[in-house]
Order: sequence, then C-alpha cells, then structure tokens
Amino acid sequence: REAVLSAAFAAGAGRIGGRTYPRPLLGEGSEVGRGAEVGDGVVLGPGARVGDGARIDRSVLHARAKVGERAEVEGTLAGPGAEVGPGAIVRDAVLAEGARVAPDAVVEGQGVRPGAVAGA
Repeated sequence: REAVLSAAFAAGAGRIGGRTYPRPLLGEGSEVGRGAEVGDGVVLGPGARVGDGARIDRSVLHARAKVGERAEVEGTLAGPGAEVGPGAIVRDAVLAEGARVAPDAVVEGQGVRPGAVAGA
C-alpha cells in the first residue's frame, strides 16, 4: 500500500519514471468544471471529472473517479470509479475502487473500502 501511495504522490508532484512533467497532469477525457480549482500535485486519470466550483489539491483521481460540485479534496488517492459527493470535504484519505463519499460528508485521514459509502 505504501509503495502505491508513494508512486501516486510522486506522479502528483510531476515525477513518473524518473522524468518530471508539468503539473497538474490531466488524463485523456478528464473534465474540470466551471470555477473548479485544480492545484499542483494533482493527477486526473482518464475520464476523471471535477465538478463546478470544486477544489482539489495534492491528490490523484484514477480513471472515471468523480468529485462533485463544491467538494474539497486534498491529499487523497481516489481509486477507479470512486466518487466524492457534492459539498463533501475529503482530506488525507484513500478511496478504494468504487468507494463513495456522501454529499456534504467530511472524511479525514481514513480509508474507504471498495464499494462502501462514507458519511451516509
């Protein structure tokens, strides 16, 4: 788990395979909504979406992961298909594949198992 997180955050810092890339890294088909803020150290995988007015910093969203409108995500690894509901706050967390964070929920420093819903 630590090796995966280390690699993910190295990618977020723009380092992959010993090479440095511009930040943030946006995968093919990823979308950033109107008024959303995408900070340094962010990687959006293919098809990942960040909703209108959301804020994301120092985080990795894998393929098809979604961050809802006005949500805040910081220091988080979101697995494929993971979802953060509108208005939720997620900090220093690991969201497994298909995990969800309920709208307006607060998740800090914890992991959410595959398919589970946090804050519901």
